[in-house]
Amino acid sequence: MQIKSTTHLVEGFYHLDVQRRSGSRALPYLPGEIDFVAAYIFPEDAWYIIPLEAVIGRSSLLFRRCDDPKPSRYDQFKEAWHLLRPV
Repeated sequence: MQIKSTTHLVEGFYHLDVQRRSGSRALPYLPGEIDFVAAYIFPEDAWYIIPLEAVIGRSSLLFRRCDDPKPSRYDQFKEAWHLLRPV
């Protein structure tokens, strides 16, 4: 699991880097490297538990403000702690 956080708001979206480093290059995570990204958006006091499958190929994620009426791509993962329980 990678735990990431942000306070960085750009054009109404919180920007969160989700990447690994190889030398000086930033690369998206690969299957087998992690299972989840735990993202904390400080100004919103909101956690997102996101399975790696939902972020494969991405090096950054965008989150809408909680008071934004439009749905966000990651809404289904907000406070999704149940995903971490063993099956």
